[in-house]
Parts: sequence; structure tokens; C-alpha cells
Amino acid sequence: MAKILVTGQHLGSTSALADPARTLMQRGHDLTIYTTGDDSQVKGFQDLPYERVEPEDHKGLLKGHDLLLAGLSGQATHDGAFIRAANALGMPSIGVNEINQSWPDRLSCLEGENLDGIPSLITVTGTSEIETMQSTLPEMIAAIAVERVRFIGWTAYDNFPQLKKSFTPQDRDRTLKAISHSPDQPLYFHGTQNTSPPKRPEFLPYEQSLTHAVLDVAQRIGMQLLVKPHPGEKDSPDPGFTEKVTREYGHRFIPSDACETRDLVLSADTVTIGRSNLLLDACLLDRNTGAFLPDVPEDYIQGSLPPVSLEAIPVARTWEEIPQLFYTLTDPQNQTNLAENRKRFSTDGKASERLANLVETMVR
Repeated sequence: MAKILVTGQHLGSTSALADPARTLMQRGHDLTIYTTGDDSQVKGFQDLPYERVEPEDHKGLLKGHDLLLAGLSGQATHDGAFIRAANALGMPSIGVNEINQSWPDRLSCLEGENLDGIPSLITVTGTSEIETMQSTLPEMIAAIAVERVRFIGWTAYDNFPQLKKSFTPQDRDRTLKAISHSPDQPLYFHGTQNTSPPKRPEFLPYEQSLTHAVLDVAQRIGMQLLVKPHPGEKDSPDPGFTEKVTREYGHRFIPSDACETRDLVLSADTVTIGRSNLLLDACLLDRNTGAFLPDVPEDYIQGSLPPVSLEAIPVARTWEEIPQLFYTLTDPQNQTNLAENRKRFSTDGKASERLANLVETMVR
């Protein structure tokens, strides 16, 4: 059996790695699981036997292992550092991608256009990721990355049908109690993305403008939102922004660690957010889900959000469409139509098995 180091930093990465790691352990492989994220990010590893580390010697931690299985949280994260260290050691590696966005952050090396930050293989969910790589990465890096792509599907969503089925009325009561929300009141959950990713100075100003616009519109139409920030906001240049603006517009704010986000999604009447994996989560969990994406390029919307083309997630593509999105999500007839369309977006529950098979072909 192989000795495999599994590591992820951001929540999307730890969530995408959890079920494949569990599958490999069940097959008898010896796994070392490291997480380098904060309290909210490590939750993706669920009940796995992980160790939290702040490594300085990534090569040292890799030695003695046969393969690296890593998230693609970004070159400026420990995920990127582990991949560069594996390449330096000549160790095979697999980078597991969980959403079709930010490819320059995920694969472009911090120092010039070389291949140090590209894992041996890259697992993706669909063909749209190849198109996004080719359109956003430097030409040389894109060409090599595309050659290393393998299609496996959504590992983070293999257990979603069971999550939805097992969420009981008692679970909802417990979640609502944790956030002090009356079960007699509708729950309109809005998530914010006021973070500051490396090398993307435009990201935070846009997201802050979007937060202002969404909360302002909701206030004017008499719709009180429950607002939860991205856990990474605390590390941004403006860590208290979401709370301040939420209170300014008279909505309810809860901290990022107030409850499990998936429990909140399953308890909500509507779920809204901008550029986030949460849109896919909520759609697969059969929630009324809306995307606020004004001025976001259409190729991103179509490439990152398959449910949009299925009319399962309505989108506000302009600032003027923000009010209409709220009306769409709360209109009974539209809710019925969206529920039918969500049935067309699903997973087969076998992505983790395919990834485990791929790992085994590399360590024989």
C-alpha cells in the first residue's frame, strides 16, 4: 500500500479532498493528512484524522511519502508550496480543483512563468475548466496544465444527496436556535465575499460595492437578510466590513463561525451570494439559490456555474437586475419552476472513487 500526503488549506480544498482521502484509507493506504487553514477552513476534513500545521519545511514533511494529493488553494498558500516542494523532490502529485475560477492564482508560479507550481496531474469537474485555463493562464502554463488534466467530477459533492436526506426538522431547529432566528420567520440567507485574494486588487472593492448594493436593495423592498461573511474576511484589509454594513442597512449579521454554513443553507428559504462555491452547494442541496454577478464576464458564469444554463440558478448580471432577483426567488410560481430545474443538476456520487483509482495508477 502507498504512503500518501494529503493537504488542503482553503475550505473548498479540504471539502474536495475529504471523501477521496476516506476512500483511500478504506482501501488500506497509509495517509498523512495536514491542514494549514483556520478553524472554519479545516471543517472540510470533517472527522478525518488530520493534523494542523504551519510548515516551514514542506520538503521535509513530504519525504517518506509516495505521492502528494493537494488542494489548489493558490500558489500563495501552503497548497502551492507543497506542490512546488513535490516537484523539486521529483515526487508525483495530484492537484484537486473544486471550482472553475482563479486559475492564475492556482497554477501560475509566484516567480515568473515556469512550471514549478503545476502538479503532475490536475483533476477537474468538466470541460469548461480547460477553456478557462486557456483563456486566463499564460500560454505556456496553460498548454502544460491542459495536458495534465483528468476529468473526475465533483468530489466535494459525492455525499450531498445523503446530506439533504438526513437533515431533519430537529437539525433545522438546532441551527435556528444557534443563530437566534425564529422558526416562524422566513430565513433569507446572504453570504458575502469581502476578501482580498493575492494578485487581485480589484476583488475586494467590487465585492464591497456588491454588498452595499444588495443590502440596500433588500432594505428598500422590505426584505430582511441574515448575512454571514466569508471566513477569510478577517484577514482582509477591512475585516469588519460586512458586520458594519449589515447593521447600517438594518439586516441581521452572524459571524462566520456562528454555525455550519451547510446547515444554514439547508435551513434557509433562499440563499444568495456572488462568486462562490456556495451557489453550487445550495443548488445541489435543493435550496432556492440566486447569484449576484453584475458585470461578471459571461464566460465565467457559464464555465463556473453549470446550473445557470439549466435555469436552476437565476442570475443578476447587471446592478439594475438585483431587485428582480429577489422577487424571482420569493415568487411562488418561480420557486416551483426553479425546484423542477434543480432536478436536472446532480452528481453521480462516484467522483471520489474515480480520484482514488487515479491515485492508485500513480503509485503502483
